[in-house]
Amino acid sequence: MASLACLSFFVALSLLLLQAAQLASAMAFRIVHGSKNVWAKVSPSQTPGGTPIAVDNRNLYGYQRWYLTVTDDGNYAEILNDASGLLVAAPECAGCEVTVVYRSEDASRWRFQPIHTQQGFVIRLGDSDLVWTLEHHRVVLRPYMQSRDQQWDLVDDGDDDGDSDRSHWQ
Repeated sequence: MASLACLSFFVALSLLLLQAAQLASAMAFRIVHGSKNVWAKVSPSQTPGGTPIAVDNRNLYGYQRWYLTVTDDGNYAEILNDASGLLVAAPECAGCEVTVVYRSEDASRWRFQPIHTQQGFVIRLGDSDLVWTLEHHRVVLRPYMQSRDQQWDLVDDGDDDGDSDRSHWQ
């Protein structure tokens, strides 16, 4: 009888662990625009084959369009700029190193310089005031001169309600 109870316990524990793994793999993120309060919701289940998800932009400036791409493990950890082709691999933990991959290496304006500050790890764009910062497991494209037009936060969506992943303009 004791062995049957033990077996039942392990089966129940296995089912709980399987459900937890499924929830973790369904984690979703939003990209939130700092000044316009618009967002694009993304989730791995909506991106078969690693298809990029665009952050829509009405003025169609390529430098304002960024894509979240899916990594091999199904997590969103790369951000791609549409016009420059810059690919930034962002870690999922604060304080981790950030990998920057250049697709157009002659474009110095898209070269980032790693900088350690009192506020944490920062990557600054080579010839502008834009910086990348890691804050509480978020990746922030933050203009240094307080302009919020290019400030985007990658935030945990916190739900898996199956809503449309289209950008919402308010």
